[in-house]
Amino acid sequence: MVICDVNKLIKYWSQGSDLDFKAAQEIIHKTQQYVNVLFMLHLSLEKALKAVYVYKFQDHAPYTHNLIQLATKLELDIEDRITFSEINEFNLRCRYPDDKYEIYKKATKTSTMKYFLYTQDLRKWILQKLK
Repeated sequence: MVICDVNKLIKYWSQGSDLDFKAAQEIIHKTQQYVNVLFMLHLSLEKALKAVYVYKFQDHAPYTHNLIQLATKLELDIEDRITFSEINEFNLRCRYPDDKYEIYKKATKTSTMKYFLYTQDLRKWILQKLK
């Protein structure tokens, strides 16, 4: 892969992560659509991890939405694997109707804010790997 392509991919994934996190931020502060916030938080972490993957391996990121799998490939030490695992589940639970209704019960303002703050810190830590 050509270096400029790698830089373009890194920019693509990191900017996507920023945009998704900003969308989550707007949604959480302007609405009560907490399931949408959780989904956007997952996307922002996924894209941050993919940016680091491209940076580290100088190749396309794997076709996966699994945050734990991406973090493992990057050999990232994530202290709170339980919370990370919970965020990983937002990708599926927010997409598919059977699970979607169950997550609406769990997606309270308090729980969503907890995940929002956790994701905010985790994204910063992940994206620092690009420097």
